[in-house]
Amino acid sequence: MTNLRQSAAAITLLCASLPSFAGVYCDEIIRSLIVHTNGRIYFKSDTCSKNPCQLPNNLPEVQKAAFALMLSAKEMNKPVTLYWPHLTSCTENSVDAIPESFALN
Repeated sequence: MTNLRQSAAAITLLCASLPSFAGVYCDEIIRSLIVHTNGRIYFKSDTCSKNPCQLPNNLPEVQKAAFALMLSAKEMNKPVTLYWPHLTSCTENSVDAIPESFALN
């Protein structure tokens, strides 16, 4: 039983020392959309102002829907709510970051 308690304590300590990324929802204005010859779609927004971020490209139907949503938002100058799983606040993203979800407000 002592070994089990020591193992549980070690796992708890290890988990407590790992960084925690809860993710954050950010209301953002889409500044530009870039369709690249590599098949990917990039964009600039409030959290992607220095480095473009990109739309997911693993499922073509998701990419098309996200592109249509962002194009509509840009044309109407309306914010899009993006979920960034790796951010803890609505700050500048890393290059090529991909939001996990999109919603037109």
